[in-house]
Amino acid sequence: MDTPETRTHPDVRIYRIASIYPEEFIDLMKDTYIKRVDGRYEEVEKSEALEREGRLRKGYTTAYDEFFRQGTYDAFVYKRVENQSKISDMLLDGIVSEEETRGPEFQGA
Repeated sequence: MDTPETRTHPDVRIYRIASIYPEEFIDLMKDTYIKRVDGRYEEVEKSEALEREGRLRKGYTTAYDEFFRQGTYDAFVYKRVENQSKISDMLLDGIVSEEETRGPEFQGA
């Protein structure tokens, strides 16, 4: 076991919380149609949101596409923390400088 004198990096623990939604809820969101009005979302009837061909009209979407397709907030934050952890490791290892982390390849972190 490393002692504080021989340790080259601090110990880092990352905890993850995951939101898991029931499949029935996700299916309901895929069949719930919404429209953004004055910065708020309003639920609309399926017949109002769809054209005759079954395509969504402009300005309409499903609740699933708007809020759940990209993943939960927890999953989004976890990805950012994971990227930041990698950048921290690269900084501590001397692979990159702090100035280099401001470049475009690190902007998504």
